Parts: sequence; structure tokens; C-alpha cells
Amino acid sequence: MNMKVTKGALDWYKEELDLETGDHVRFFVRYGGCSNVQKGFSLGILKDLPMNIGTSTEVEGITFFIEESDLWY
Repeated sequence: MNMKVTKGALDWYKEELDLETGDHVRFFVRYGGCSNVQKGFSLGILKDLPMNIGTSTEVEGITFFIEESDLWY
């Protein structure tokens, strides 16, 4: 699995999460919400430190990642 963060997305995340160089952004599975991917689950976003990265990408010193346990989503 490959991750790509566009310049527009990077700018939005930096502003909304007050991100700085060296920060980490985790995408994770949330129970509940609305999604076309898997009924009853939705995407969560959190400024967090990684434990067991399944996939990641770094853009302008900010690491975006998904933990191995959430790759199924």
C-alpha cells in the first residue's frame, strides 16, 4: 500500500492540526460513523506517535502513517 499526501492536503492538515516538522499524523479505523468502505466504520485522524507502522509517507518533515492493525480498512 502506498500513501500520497498532496500539497493541498498537507496545507489543510498543517492548519487544522497545528502541525510542525517532526509531527506524526495517524489515520485509523473508528467504530461508527458513515463510510462507503466498510459499513459501521469510518476514518479517524489523530496527531499521534507510531507504535507499529504498516505504511507511511513523509512530506515536509511530517510523517503520515497507518498502523499495521488498521491496514485492513
